[in-house]
Amino acid sequence: MERIPMSAIGIGHERGLTLLELLIVIVLLGILAGLGAQALPGTDDDLERRMVSVEQALRQARQAALQRRTPIYVRCDQLSSSPDDRQITQLSIHCERDGRFSSRIGFFPDGSSSGERISISLESRIATIRLDWLSGRFSRD
Repeated sequence: MERIPMSAIGIGHERGLTLLELLIVIVLLGILAGLGAQALPGTDDDLERRMVSVEQALRQARQAALQRRTPIYVRCDQLSSSPDDRQITQLSIHCERDGRFSSRIGFFPDGSSSGERISISLESRIATIRLDWLSGRFSRD
């Protein structure tokens, strides 16, 4: 009696998957994963874009205070108003100084600032920007 070799997938002449079949499966899984990632509500890109937008507004206000040699104040509610925000849900920006709510951020002619902590929350993610009161520069937490 002749013995038929066993393979990992089947019996007899079935030797497994060809390279072409394996590549097709990998491509299909990649397409499905890409579509699934786009369907997720709010990605980190939304929060990163908002952080960059707030940092740009702060940078412009500080630069204006240095150039004009006069204090410049930015209202916290101005930081959250952007045309892009119509598509972003559950966005909130809070400014606080010494643990208390602050309605505006000040930049002064010598480059210093009022030293706020700006919290940006988008859905369930939160990012924080800290303003150094002495230098007026900001950093992310």
